[in-house]
Amino acid sequence: KPRNKSPTADPEDAFAAKVPQSRLDDVYLDCFQGCQADGEAESLCTKTCKCAIDQIATLFTAEEFEKMLNDTAQNRMSPADNAKMGKISLACRVSPPPKT
Repeated sequence: KPRNKSPTADPEDAFAAKVPQSRLDDVYLDCFQGCQADGEAESLCTKTCKCAIDQIATLFTAEEFEKMLNDTAQNRMSPADNAKMGKISLACRVSPPPKT
């Protein structure tokens, strides 16, 4: 009986499609340099950029991430990618101290 499932839908393949660490390292470096160029403190840049790459690794497959970067370069990010980047921005922005 033939299987109609796509081979990429196999859960064991899900991890193979993650954004490679070397790519995340590049994104971290770009983020960090941009953050410091904006005059932010090193500790804040480290925390924010680490959060961002952790979120990218969670939300995007390698293919999705590369497509999003290409789309962004051409000023045509999809609504879904835009929503993911908004989610990353919200998750990683510096929270004010909790009110007591």
